[in-house]
Amino acid sequence: MFNEQDGIQEFCRLLRSTLDEMRIHYEVILVDDGSTDETVSNAKDADWSSLTLLQLTTNVGHQKALEAGIFAAKGDYVVTLDSDGQHPVELIPIMLELAQGNAVDIVYGLRDERTEEPLRVRLPAQTYYRMISWLTDIQLENSQADFRLISRRVINEIERVQGDKVLRLLIPSLGFPSTSIRYTARPRISGSSRFGISRQISLATDSVLSFSPKPLRWVAAIGLLTAAGSLVWLVTVVITWWNKGTVAGWASVMAAVLFVGGAALLALSLIGAYLARIFEILRNSPRYVIGRSFTSDE
Repeated sequence: MFNEQDGIQEFCRLLRSTLDEMRIHYEVILVDDGSTDETVSNAKDADWSSLTLLQLTTNVGHQKALEAGIFAAKGDYVVTLDSDGQHPVELIPIMLELAQGNAVDIVYGLRDERTEEPLRVRLPAQTYYRMISWLTDIQLENSQADFRLISRRVINEIERVQGDKVLRLLIPSLGFPSTSIRYTARPRISGSSRFGISRQISLATDSVLSFSPKPLRWVAAIGLLTAAGSLVWLVTVVITWWNKGTVAGWASVMAAVLFVGGAALLALSLIGAYLARIFEILRNSPRYVIGRSFTSDE
């Protein structure tokens, strides 16, 4: 939650009503991402024994705030959702039923097509999912964002990954059994969205840099191709000089420029290739994930 002072108590009321009806043991963790209004004090007034409030010292962003809540949770299953009321809390029992009944570790909430929203809002979101799927080879459904249920096994794998984590990409990349459920977003309880174009660009940049070595490989390929072109042009210069079709000094200058430039670009291609490999290592993605383990008598 971030600056949700006018809606946080209503959100807690709706969430508590749904969870109490499930008649299971649960905990609720509210992560305050550095709010500057009365969000925290209003949340404290909820008087809810199952509620834990994590107050971050600064605004660290949506993904890191989710990460803080996930790692603080103790349950066998964790549902992540925003506190603005757009994620329907009444789907939580259905998500749990789907996870247990179908033996899956992830249940994604997929938002219905945003036909009611203007194109300037829908287009960046659609572009993000298509671009990221292409660059990272991680298949994402449109609007497969951060309303989801994950099991303890998924959380354990997430904890092994070092550095910043874009959860909406990291979780699908793990390959755990999953299913999904469609929902229609509700109107915000109060206020307006603060996930503007700058935050969208930041998320897209983090997604590419965290999950795709393709830009590095493109740089390596461009450097290699350009170096090959320089070599061909250098041969052309030598042939022209040999046939005395050049002015004095032109051949030597061109040879020096093309040799140095080609060598530099070849070195750049090698650096790009090695950086791509280093990226894969530092990304610390699990080499494999064991989905299920069976013995011979099962």
